[in-house]
This record gives sequence, C-alpha cells and structure tokens, in this order.
Amino acid sequence: MPKAKLVERGEEYLSDIPLDMLDKTHRNEKSGKSRDRLYAAVLRKCGRTLDDISKITGRDISTVHQ
Repeated sequence: MPKAKLVERGEEYLSDIPLDMLDKTHRNEKSGKSRDRLYAAVLRKCGRTLDDISKITGRDISTVHQ
C-alpha cells in the first residue's frame, strides 16, 4: 500500500487561501464539525504539527491526519 504524503504546513498549506481569510471563515462557522476542521486548518497554516493540532483540539492524531 502506498505511504500517505503529509500535507505541507505553514504558508505552503492551502497556499491559495490567505490565513486571515481562513481564520475569519473559522470564526464565522456555526457548525461544530466544520468549525473544528477549519480550526485545524488555521493551526496547520500557522505551522503547527499534526501532534500539536491533536493536543490543542483534543482530537486523536489519526483524526487530525485524515
């Protein structure tokens, strides 16, 4: 089975979406699951590791990885 490639972090992550737009979308989101996903995306764009995001969000590392 092919090994999964990790998505870049920092500015390379979602390179076509500015951080401020991503953060604003996260803050305006009402749905819990969507809000959590957007928060994880903000953290990743800020350069956080998957392990950091897992600890900050309280989600299992495998969930964050997916």
